Amino acid sequence: MYSDKSPDILSRRIKWHAPLGEYATILNPEITAGENDKAYQDAHKLVTIENIHSTQPNSKISKEDFNIYLKRLNKACVDKVLEDVFDLNTSIDNTKNYDSLIEANQSIFDTSLKHYMSIQVIQGMMTSVRQNGNERSLKDSYPHLKVELVGSKNDKGKVLSVGVDFIYQKSIEAVKNVLFPKKKEQPKVEFIDL
Repeated sequence: MYSDKSPDILSRRIKWHAPLGEYATILNPEITAGENDKAYQDAHKLVTIENIHSTQPNSKISKEDFNIYLKRLNKACVDKVLEDVFDLNTSIDNTKNYDSLIEANQSIFDTSLKHYMSIQVIQGMMTSVRQNGNERSLKDSYPHLKVELVGSKNDKGKVLSVGVDFIYQKSIEAVKNVLFPKKKEQPKVEFIDL
């Protein structure tokens, strides 16, 4: 369906803005966004290096290992987006190689990649087992984090807020519509003999 070339291309699309303060030098240059690069932090206010660092499993993680952790998060995003667009798509030809289609349209994956990173970061904040200064705050914020993730409805089922998960699903639909547009059926015209 696609080779290792496609995930590799997409994994270089989005980087990270360098954080300020104590984390200012934590990112390796290859994953640090330049002035014109797209960055994961642009997707959601909770997607920060500080949030990821304080909720990842290893409390004594080194700078090098943290950069590896960020690369793994990025790879998980790319793998999930490609899976949702191609692997779970029953309307495409599984014997065809879509590398050239992905490469030609790589920018359309950016929104989905950013939103899936938002999902990963929020889930990481909700499920972190770390014992740190942020722990109490995160436990108290669980209901708010859940709303950010899945949205909320009132008791009558009316949507009050849309979660990142919904936005991600819509972005996947948009990618599929661009890559695999559905053919519009021509209206049937009936001729009447006079």
